Formats: sequence, structure tokens, C-alpha cells
Amino acid sequence: LCLLAVPSDSVDATEYSAGDEVVVPIHVLSNPGFNIAEFYVEFDNSALIYKGATTDGTSYKLEIYYQNDSQIADYQKSGKIKIGVSESSNDLVDLKGDGVLLSLIFEVSADPISGERVFNVSLGDNGFIEDTSGNDVSPAFTINSVYIAGKTPDPRFRHRLWHSGGVSAEHL
Repeated sequence: LCLLAVPSDSVDATEYSAGDEVVVPIHVLSNPGFNIAEFYVEFDNSALIYKGATTDGTSYKLEIYYQNDSQIADYQKSGKIKIGVSESSNDLVDLKGDGVLLSLIFEVSADPISGERVFNVSLGDNGFIEDTSGNDVSPAFTINSVYIAGKTPDPRFRHRLWHSGGVSAEHL
């Protein structure tokens, strides 16, 4: 299985604080073309509150289904958003080339710990990305990390800070 998420080399230049809205675009790179998909985006739900998603400004014409009120509540609780790209009507959509797929919208929580927050993209247990022939394809997705200005982490709880599935001391 190919790596789906390409880490960002730099932190977003904007610092976000409690209550700020954060719009996080998901870019597709090295895209051989895909038609339907279901995949997941993981986020730090102690610092970011998921509010929704938009295809405004995307370079693709497509239908994306990703939420209703109960799903938003589940995503916030789990920190894992399910993204689905469906066939539009009876026509097969062929999303070729690179560009912005969609943007996720978050609000910074009331009392976050300062630091960089990264977003991981994965297929999870049941995910898939298929071309118009139904073959599995592996485009790469990138999501820039964001930096949150908040309280200084308590050194006794350093290992509880979520960062890319683990602790990363260089970002504390």
C-alpha cells in the first residue's frame, strides 16, 4: 500500500488561537485519476473542533458526501473524518491531475495546548480509491499542518500531546 499523505515541510505561517476558524485544504498530488473513494483524515480533536467541509475553490467538479449532524458529532469525538467521493449521477467522474480536493473547516478549542497540529490521511480498514475501471489507485494527498498558540504544555504530561500518531518532542 502506497503512502497516501505527504508531510508538509513547513508550518502554516498563521498562528491560530482559541475560537479562530481554521480552513484546511486537502491537495491531491501525483494523481493518476480516480472516480470513487472513501478515506479518512485524522486530526487532534483536543485542539480542533470539526465544523464541516466545503468544495468552494476546488479545481474539481465533483460531488463529495462527508457529513450530517450525527457524523460531525462522531468525527469530533473520534478525531477521524470519513471522506467519500461519489459518482456524479450516472456519469463516471475522472479526477485527473493535481489540485485542491476539498477544504475542512475547524474551530480552535477554548483551551488548547500550543504547538503544531498535523493531519493524517489513511484508507483505514475499509477505505478505497478507484479509477473509472474499478482498479485501486494511489494518489498522494497533502494537508498543511497548522500552528496553534495556546497554553504551554505541562512537562509532566508531554506524552499525552497528540502529534502524528505519537509524541514529537521537537514540536513542543
